Amino acid sequence: LEVPHPRMLERAFVLAPLAEIAPDLAVGGRSVSERLSAVDAAGIERLPAGRDWWLT
Repeated sequence: LEVPHPRMLERAFVLAPLAEIAPDLAVGGRSVSERLSAVDAAGIERLPAGRDWWLT
């Protein structure tokens, strides 16, 4: 495991949750929100709040 993810700026599964908590965070001169809008986020969806995903 490598933290931060070595290609996090190319990965929607990293950027989408980060954009929820820190959308204006600048990473490499651009905000997380801007970076998220530039990657393919197809198939990335937010789970409903309160879902006990670890029990399924």
